[in-house]
Amino acid sequence: MKNFNVLDYIHEAEELEKLSSEFINLCEEYQMSGYGTFLKLTTQAKSIQRELLRRYEVWFAVTKLVVKQYSDKNSEFEDNYVILKNYITLKNTKSSKSSYLNNLVDSFDTQVNILHTIIPTISLKETNFKKILTADLLDSELSQAELLYKHEFYRAAGAIAGVVLERYLKTLCEVNQITIGENDTIEPLATKIYKSEKIPEFDITLFKSIQHLASIRNKCDHPKEEPKQHEVRELLDKVKKITFWRFKN
Repeated sequence: MKNFNVLDYIHEAEELEKLSSEFINLCEEYQMSGYGTFLKLTTQAKSIQRELLRRYEVWFAVTKLVVKQYSDKNSEFEDNYVILKNYITLKNTKSSKSSYLNNLVDSFDTQVNILHTIIPTISLKETNFKKILTADLLDSELSQAELLYKHEFYRAAGAIAGVVLERYLKTLCEVNQITIGENDTIEPLATKIYKSEKIPEFDITLFKSIQHLASIRNKCDHPKEEPKQHEVRELLDKVKKITFWRFKN
């Protein structure tokens, strides 16, 4: 779900729990002879109840879609919605305030705990999606570069291959949470990845190879020096190998 931040909804659930406590405390306890303690809705509690219901309905409408997509506990999540609605509307009023609030909060906590469990799942799926999307895009652009090379447009072919390598390195930084600058190009990006030590396979040999490819790319981008055919061929072949070595596993 685009732009969904689980932590925002966990925070909102915490606010709803506080509102629930305020709501229950404003309700009135009364004793029914032979039946025990019951709760009664007061005028003050009613206004809080309306806000609580409205906010909870909005919260649940969004979170249930995400839980359904990322968790196998969808049924449990929705069952607790029914339980919570009954508590908020005082359907089960035979209880003291403290006991009633504890039961209400327990149901909230069950739903919040389910949200906590999907945080790593969402992160993993988004990372994999970004890798797949990038791999498909790079594949398409490399095909264009190959076509240009076939028709002897070597400089243009090398320039596109350089763009592919740069975009690939930026994606590597994003999925591995490596901070980059807006204007970072191939060599600065490779340096940051290598120094981060977050990708064991990104060793000194690969780093040096990418530095060499960056120099070929620079020839393609600047008219002062004409790139040689064999250099562009090397750039194309090695960019293919490097990008799909990481994104296709």
